Amino acid sequence: MLVFLYTVSYGGGFTALTTWYPTYWNLFHGMTLSMAGLFAGVFVVYGSLVRIPGGSLSDRFGGENVAAVSFAVMVIGAGIATVSQAVIPAFVGMMVLGTGMGVANAAVFELVPKYVPDAVGGASGWIGGIGGAGTLLVLPILGVFVDIYGEIGYAWGFIVIVALSSICVGVSVLLKLFGPEPAEEIDESAMH
Repeated sequence: MLVFLYTVSYGGGFTALTTWYPTYWNLFHGMTLSMAGLFAGVFVVYGSLVRIPGGSLSDRFGGENVAAVSFAVMVIGAGIATVSQAVIPAFVGMMVLGTGMGVANAAVFELVPKYVPDAVGGASGWIGGIGGAGTLLVLPILGVFVDIYGEIGYAWGFIVIVALSSICVGVSVLLKLFGPEPAEEIDESAMH
């Protein structure tokens, strides 16, 4: 389940859109390549930096809780992108989506020690390695929307992110309801 969550938030989400956004801004919104690259770069830098507070939020409120909320934020951002044909709302959707993706990335890795306590490094390798391959699935699907629907397919393709993120909200809630209880912390002051 952690591989799936990371695949949607990172490989099939963040990395796929890092590749998709320059084309989206250029061909759908008519921006110059340099401006399209700038907008995509804002998404990349912001989505990367928001992981930092996302990790702190996950430590404080629990990875499952933060994952559920951040995937819901992704649903909202991708929903805005799906219906937006003007630059400003599309940019807002992109930033909301970047927020959800960055925070979800951090939340997934907060869960690794809880679900795979005896192999944190190995599990992180699997999650990062396989999760990154989501790009190979999502990018062609986005392209199919353009092939079928023409120019509007650039926006309508974001429905794929809406659907996958919605599933991830459900997975995160299931992990919260049926996952292992957090290990009790040892009070070191009592041991002295």
